[in-house]
Amino acid sequence: MLETFIDHFDAIIIFDKDSGKMIYQNQEFSDLTDDSIANLDDLNKFFKQLLNANSTPIFEVITVKKKQYLAKRKLIDKYILYHFEDNNYYTNVLKQIEQQSSIDDLTLCYNKKETELIFKRMLSSYLRYSETYFTVLMLDLDHFKKVNDTYGHLAGDYILKETTKIIKKHLRESDIFGRVGGEEFIILLTHTKTSGALKISNKILDIIRNHQFEYNGKLIPIRVSIGMTSILKNDSYHSIVDRVDKALYKAKSNGRDRIEYL
Repeated sequence: MLETFIDHFDAIIIFDKDSGKMIYQNQEFSDLTDDSIANLDDLNKFFKQLLNANSTPIFEVITVKKKQYLAKRKLIDKYILYHFEDNNYYTNVLKQIEQQSSIDDLTLCYNKKETELIFKRMLSSYLRYSETYFTVLMLDLDHFKKVNDTYGHLAGDYILKETTKIIKKHLRESDIFGRVGGEEFIILLTHTKTSGALKISNKILDIIRNHQFEYNGKLIPIRVSIGMTSILKNDSYHSIVDRVDKALYKAKSNGRDRIEYL
């Protein structure tokens, strides 16, 4: 039975459970550790140093020599197996789990929590190191409550999904698009100053105006309002959000389906 594990895993080390004596380690494990591990105590020290943990993990993803490994522990009969799988499958699964926790289920944009985290990281990087200048847009669908009341919430869901899908096509991969409220979104336009952000905002208004939103055979007119602001040197996350929120409110107050800048 041990042969199955030995053949399957990239790196493996086996101990006798009773004596704690190492009975097997393959070349891959030796290459991974760069040290000779003679017993369970040495292995525990290795894990503590490698993972900065207080105990040997049963399941953990680690990076060694720029490669990612899934580290696991198994008990087989009287043996203890520690094995490291260099397997993209596990890495992809973990990435998907992480992504699911950061993505809004309906629109597939970043959710509010993730948007805020990315926003704060980008702001900190810019203010401290003058890296990655960006302009902030806050976008809100006009009269969205009327859409839900008139056509139903399923129609409202369709509008949200369709709107975000359309807008995403006109954003770059480096831009951040997050849903921060029911029909409210934030867009962080990286490496984009006011003039460029204005062009993108006008394009968004145009594509929404000209798109035919059709649900159950009925055309639903949709418009959006956009607030826009730039980063100032004394800004904080909250001061920017407050300013762009006020810009959006100004767009709403001045007739909707427009852009306002503060």
